Amino acid sequence: MDTRTLHFIIIDSWHPQAVMKELEAGNLPALQFLVRHGRMSLDCASIFPTVTPACLTSLATGVGPDQHGITGVLWYNRGTDRYVHYWPYPQSLYWGTIDHVITDFFLRMNREHLSPRIKTIFELLEEADVPSASVNFPISRGPYQHTAQLPWFIRRLGKLPRDLMIPGPRYMRHGDMIRGKQPRNRFFGKYGFNDHQSALHTAELVREDRPAFLLTYLNENDLRTHHKGPENIGWSLRRVDRELGLMLDAYGSWEQAVKHARWIITGDHSQSNTYPYRPGYAVNVFKAFPKHRVAPLRGGGLEEHGFDFAVTPNDRMSMFYFPQNRAEVRDDVLEIVSQWPSVDQVFWREGEWFHGLKRETGATMRWRRGGPHVDPHGETWELHGDLSVAGAALVGNRVIYPGDYPNTVSRVASALSVPGGGSLLVTATLGREYTSGFPMGRGNHGSLHAQDTHVPLVMVGVDTPVVNPRTIDIVPAILREFGVALPDYMRPTMPVPREAS
Repeated sequence: MDTRTLHFIIIDSWHPQAVMKELEAGNLPALQFLVRHGRMSLDCASIFPTVTPACLTSLATGVGPDQHGITGVLWYNRGTDRYVHYWPYPQSLYWGTIDHVITDFFLRMNREHLSPRIKTIFELLEEADVPSASVNFPISRGPYQHTAQLPWFIRRLGKLPRDLMIPGPRYMRHGDMIRGKQPRNRFFGKYGFNDHQSALHTAELVREDRPAFLLTYLNENDLRTHHKGPENIGWSLRRVDRELGLMLDAYGSWEQAVKHARWIITGDHSQSNTYPYRPGYAVNVFKAFPKHRVAPLRGGGLEEHGFDFAVTPNDRMSMFYFPQNRAEVRDDVLEIVSQWPSVDQVFWREGEWFHGLKRETGATMRWRRGGPHVDPHGETWELHGDLSVAGAALVGNRVIYPGDYPNTVSRVASALSVPGGGSLLVTATLGREYTSGFPMGRGNHGSLHAQDTHVPLVMVGVDTPVVNPRTIDIVPAILREFGVALPDYMRPTMPVPREAS
């Protein structure tokens, strides 16, 4: 067995064109060094919705939302009859719901929301006695319990005790909460959840413990891209590159780093330009249905209070949840959103059939699992109608994606197959987004479009090939690198070579 450490580094909102621009200008020496010693793809496809909690969970588990159960930054939990959100809205403070946000993120996401049937990469490797480490990664579930000391500010807002037990792999660093030998960062250092601290934690683990597998999460590029837009983010990528260099330095030299370690680097999703201050470009979906009773973000109560539906805006897409036996309400919503200028595509599910509508052209399609049509990853489908709705086409019985919507048939099916999930969703046209009242900035993500979906994938010293790469293919590749069998639920696929498509 290969005894070299395998680093898995996830860079939030890692934009492929922005990366290439900086690489060609010679501004990313650490990444350039790694690419020179390995290989890079610029079109690794994320899952859908292309929002961080869902994408990170897929990167940690190797499966889509239909299996792991986490569908976005904001989603509706039918079991508790309330909204779940992992990022505080400005309204959260005066509503008094900030404690729900904090406990959802720090506790429930790993313990309750992530399906107990699905195992994380940490659980799978540790079961095989592969020492593993997590650095600042929120989907950390593993067989070891770590004592985390919450900063007073988070404790007070979340109404939580000072000490929490957080499940994780053998080695774990989690901001100021589980920090090893690093000093506290406190409020202005984001309580240790910053890229520089992630790099320092990683270097410390390399020098002192040398785990066989080490996952490091670099989160700060995401918010910077939201603020400035993906075309103006070179300065942020240069900061990220300095942290990559710091991790390489932990081996004594960069040459030693590629000799004694393997490296996989990717993003969770990308971003596209948005124009939130143009009229109609940021749609507050909670105020867009004056004739319906929408479950309020503050309280939920879809079933208890008999609301018509719940809606969960996730940046450049929105999901709709309807009560049982209320198909007429769904049809009303479908008719309304089909007229919105902000809508690119509408998708919904009826039984085993998935349906799609392209608003601009009025084209429709439907499909279901199984059948004569094979997609680029070996999944089979029965397809009818105008496949341009999904950006797809047929060559014989083969499904290909020649345009801007990669793997749409499979990704939409996953998003609409979450147990208890929404049954209708909309994606936004380029430049637009859906909100609860507060737009994000000049960049955003969430849709099926390639600009939100494609991320770079860099692999150095990794023998397992990833053909037609998707982010859900990385965990299986890591397991194969360590000789660990794939669990039964992780359905192996047979990618169709690019040349044949």
